[in-house]
This record gives sequence, structure tokens and C-alpha cells, in this order.
Amino acid sequence: MIADEKQKLKNFLEVICMLINLTKSLFVLLTILTIFLTSIGTAFAETVAINVSKNMIVMAQTTKITEINLTPQQRQQIQGIRQGRNRNIGSVLDSSQKAELFHNLRSGDNLEKAVDKVELQPEQREMVTAIQRLADLKIKAVISRD
Repeated sequence: MIADEKQKLKNFLEVICMLINLTKSLFVLLTILTIFLTSIGTAFAETVAINVSKNMIVMAQTTKITEINLTPQQRQQIQGIRQGRNRNIGSVLDSSQKAELFHNLRSGDNLEKAVDKVELQPEQREMVTAIQRLADLKIKAVISRD
């Protein structure tokens, strides 16, 4: 009888763990969807701007958009995309991580290298990667328009 109760408890704990993992996955999915929906129609940035404590902003060149013939409207859209990306990345990080990212960008690292050097939790790294991929897709869409 005790072994049967232990097995039931073990099964119950496994179900709880599965629910916790499902909740985390749904949170990440909903966050990505929210970021996507809120960033539609925003202006797009050519520089990375991460809001670091007390409105301190870091600028870092990420791609050579200047080498492509873009209209002023396309440049503005790309600037807005990047600004939205930077706000979203900043919202995922805590203050010490923002400071570390700021330092890495000021040291000359591009955004990807700077983020890679910051010690992030797996969920944070996943969110930052999703934010970056979404911004890249939006920029590609702007560039591909005639």
C-alpha cells in the first residue's frame, strides 16, 4: 500500500513538472507574440539602443545598411525595428546584465557578441535570440520591398 502511494505521489510530481515546463513554453510563445504585435508599425533603427539605467543609451552598429540603396522611408522603418528590438532586449535583462551589455557594446562588440558575453539564464537567452530573429526578419522584409 505504501509503495502504491509513493508511485501516485511520483506520478503527481511528474505531472506538476510537465505543467511547469508547459507554462514556461507558453510564456515564451506569448511574449514573442506580444513583441511581434506591439512592434508592428513602429519606426526602425540602424543602431542598437539599449536602455541602461537612467536613460543611458548604448549605440552599436550591427549591419552595413548604408551599403545598400534604401529609401529614407526604409531607413526610418529599419531604425524603428532596431529601436523596438533594443527596448525588448532591455526588458528581458536585469540592471547588472544591462550594464554588462552596455560595457561590451562600448568596447566595440556588435550586438550578438555583446549579448553572448553576458551571463544569461537559458530562458533569457532564448527570449533575446527570438527578439533578434524577429527583428532580422522584419528588416529583411523592409529591404525586400520595392
